[in-house]
Amino acid sequence: MGDPAGNDVSAAVAGKVHLDRFLLEATPDQDIVREVQCLGGLIHQHVDTHYHLRETASPDRDVAATLVALGFSDDGSSNLTAQQVVSLCTNPTTRQIGLRHVILRTLFQSIDWQSPGPVGLLPDAAAAFIQRVPTSESQSQSDHEAVTIAITKWLKFSAFLLHPQRSQRTPLSWTPTAENDAKVEKLTGLLNTFLGFFMEQDAHLRQEQANHLRGVVAECAKLGYLLFSQPSDFKLLPGHESGRDKSSRSHSEKISIIVEAGLDKGAYHDEYGMVYPSVTHLLEPTFAATGV
Repeated sequence: MGDPAGNDVSAAVAGKVHLDRFLLEATPDQDIVREVQCLGGLIHQHVDTHYHLRETASPDRDVAATLVALGFSDDGSSNLTAQQVVSLCTNPTTRQIGLRHVILRTLFQSIDWQSPGPVGLLPDAAAAFIQRVPTSESQSQSDHEAVTIAITKWLKFSAFLLHPQRSQRTPLSWTPTAENDAKVEKLTGLLNTFLGFFMEQDAHLRQEQANHLRGVVAECAKLGYLLFSQPSDFKLLPGHESGRDKSSRSHSEKISIIVEAGLDKGAYHDEYGMVYPSVTHLLEPTFAATGV
């Protein structure tokens, strides 16, 4: 007689393999890397084009208040405080790297399910569920890994179920619906409460800046949907933490900040649905020395 339990396992494995034939296909790693690099280049172009390099008249405390609204803080969670980032942005010499860092970090937080920013660009149905998952500071490392793996698998199935044309097995696409446009507009407006301190007063130039920034935010949303659709867990490195410039030959190290994102890949699935937490560095972040 056959083993009923064994038959159940075989049936479950067979069912899993069968399901994988229908789930969304993975995008090649290098294609994702190129998308991340293109967005970094677009942010660089945006900053070079739309902000002046003159002294600002606004008090630093006013500028800092808008930066805090974007998720920056002075609580010591980063090597650079919000006030130090403000100093970088108000200094004409370091303004461009400061603004690139602020835009990069804010945008990538908006598509990060682990630590979302003030405005999220991922599908509302998925984002709402993630926010309801309880967290515990006392959980062990193994518990944390189990939760991460479970959420990664859940995201994989969610992207499949939310896809309007599942048979194509393509990534879930961001489209300019009224709901998505509203989120882009909200994040653009929130960014501009900070960026407005460094913009020209000419109404036409400010409109051009807003239009271009909306485009940058929309491109970030498209990248977020692409990453959301992948069977593996991708982690952008947008600069929640600053780095140390080890190339300096002076006695004191210089703090540096990320101006172009890095990308890690982890949580691999095998053909039987098993998940193995590991990390591959696909793209190193680009740092800029601040002189701080």
